Amino acid sequence: RLLERALVNLLENALQAVGDAGAIRVSLRTRDEGKRVEIEVRDSGPGVAPEFRDRVFEPFFSTKTSGSGLGLALVKKIAEDHGGGVTLDSAAGQGTRATLWLPAATGEPVKEPEPGTAVGAER
Repeated sequence: RLLERALVNLLENALQAVGDAGAIRVSLRTRDEGKRVEIEVRDSGPGVAPEFRDRVFEPFFSTKTSGSGLGLALVKKIAEDHGGGVTLDSAAGQGTRATLWLPAATGEPVKEPEPGTAVGAER
């Protein structure tokens, strides 16, 4: 669910950037001979000004009048907690490309517990 939240945050940022007119492209690819997975969200919005690019992942930093400034900070935290990372490439007037990367899964998928099932350890 956390990875889903990270992707939703990237998509929401892209949607806010393009408004009613613009394009968003989402792509998925493997890198490093299949050892890494990248999810890229690219938009045709106004881009991020150079003076703000180094701060976009800081908690509570935002260039928007609405919002908490936590969306991209949360994406970064989730990615790092899963052994990955996130980058943002942007040029004012030329859109933005956010790339979320994670190590590829190597084992069997983990089943989520049934609703109402307690999960944890006992002492």
